[in-house]
Amino acid sequence: MSEAPALRANGFRDAWCGQVLGDRVDSVIRVAGWVHRRRDHGGLIFIDLRDRTGIVQLVFHPDSSGEAFALAHKLRAEDVLSAAGTVVRRSAETVNPELATGEFELAVTDADIVRADHQHAAILRRAFQIALAQHFERPIDAEILGVGLVMRRERLLFEQEFDGEAFA
Repeated sequence: MSEAPALRANGFRDAWCGQVLGDRVDSVIRVAGWVHRRRDHGGLIFIDLRDRTGIVQLVFHPDSSGEAFALAHKLRAEDVLSAAGTVVRRSAETVNPELATGEFELAVTDADIVRADHQHAAILRRAFQIALAQHFERPIDAEILGVGLVMRRERLLFEQEFDGEAFA
């Protein structure tokens, strides 16, 4: 993992995902990023959240996560999430040695979907359909320009929401 960029705390996050390490145990922090993976283990929901610095595991407990627990059921890959909670050390049998943050997790008490990816996914699907049509030598459609402009506009709006800081 490369050095984390300087972080300007905002309403979405005050820590990078890749910086949820031992020095933050028992601290209340807020992270934001893309849902990388979601796992529902009966009573608990685990979310791997990623940003440009790495991945951190979020854990949603039905008793302590409140409304965030219900929200966790709705999350899908590539949704953009902002979550707050307490950094805790994982038990020895649940440590993930593959991750720099694998010894720690965020016990979530509050979460907000910043952006559901359903609309963006539809745009990407359409762009893929257009690319396939081009590959098979159909005439170039004016839609290609439109999709590119929409995707560029979405990216710019997203960056503006985060004070010019993209997650990429």
